[in-house]
Amino acid sequence: RQMCIRDRCLWCARLIRPDLLWCINDLARNITRWTKACDRRLHRMMCYMNCTKEYVQYAFVGDKLEDCMLILYTDASFADDIKQSKSTSGAIMFILGPNTYVPIDWHCKKQGAQSHSSTESETISLHTGVRMAGIPCLILWDKIVEIFEGPPQCKPVFDITQSPDLRTSADKFCDSIDYVPPIIPPHRGRGKICILEDNEAVIKIVLNQRWPNFRHVNRTHRVN
Repeated sequence: RQMCIRDRCLWCARLIRPDLLWCINDLARNITRWTKACDRRLHRMMCYMNCTKEYVQYAFVGDKLEDCMLILYTDASFADDIKQSKSTSGAIMFILGPNTYVPIDWHCKKQGAQSHSSTESETISLHTGVRMAGIPCLILWDKIVEIFEGPPQCKPVFDITQSPDLRTSADKFCDSIDYVPPIIPPHRGRGKICILEDNEAVIKIVLNQRWPNFRHVNRTHRVN
């Protein structure tokens, strides 16, 4: 029964209510070890949904394609998990213009390792948002721009791997072994995305591309 309620609430949260994602995910992780405290949390969430039935999500479009752009906002809560002290990554993606506002994607995901500061949790959230929402939406937006504005008139960016003068026969032979063609076309750079971040330390880390205090992140959060 709890799984049925969770699935219905999750469908609502993924469709129009991103404010419900955190509590639904928290309850879903306890589905195999359900307690009386989980019953109280579930009852409180259902009461909240019942009291906010008038909440709706608006989306409106009133601009041309060239006046709109992709906006990605990422944020994180630091050590909000009571038992494991893990943080939660959150992100929302929308199309924004002077008279346009269309939310297209959002997610709320528990981080896989413990973060030791709010700056670290924000950095991991930024990485997760760009990887899970930013890059896929950017590829789609690039294709939309090409459909409405036509193929680009300029020449593609120079690729050193395609130059016959800079590649030896040995390099070509190595590339031909177990070659797997890409499943998507290369990014043409016509679609643009703006990433919003409210943590000043994270902004400096992104600009400097390094932070000595985060030497442990490669070990705890694995992929660099």
